[in-house]
Amino acid sequence: MDRSELEQLYRDYGPTVVRRARAILGTEAEAHDALQEVFVILLEKGATFREESAVLTWVYRITTNVCLGRLRRSKRHHELLQERGNELLSNASTTARPDSMAMLRQLLCEAQADEAHAALCHFVDGLTHSETASVMECSRRKVCYLVERFTARARERWNLAPQGEDHA
Repeated sequence: MDRSELEQLYRDYGPTVVRRARAILGTEAEAHDALQEVFVILLEKGATFREESAVLTWVYRITTNVCLGRLRRSKRHHELLQERGNELLSNASTTARPDSMAMLRQLLCEAQADEAHAALCHFVDGLTHSETASVMECSRRKVCYLVERFTARARERWNLAPQGEDHA
């Protein structure tokens, strides 16, 4: 990949990378650090792009993996509040409360990569299972399984009843 191609990628996808990274990492500074890391990877691995998927899908996947790696390496762990668990799992929006996003980040640190990617697409980006399957380039059934596994782990972690059940 030459300089002009990288510059064009930056112009086309830089804002998307920052938006995605900010949603995952929670701060503008972390998002911009991730942006730099993503474009270093694109520069180094640009020749490996086989055009089997859209460029946006490729950039999106790299961004997600960079952010998840940053979360896993982070020494900061947010205190998780049990009463925010159901809100987290029912709110498919990046406008979720900061403490809910902190809970999500903690779970993402512990999840396997494909499970974390599916959870991000579904809970943070608000994508349907079909849309998530398209982004992840896998079956809708696999996405359903991954999201259900993530949700079950969250409910178990915070001793939450499945949605719709009373907390008697």
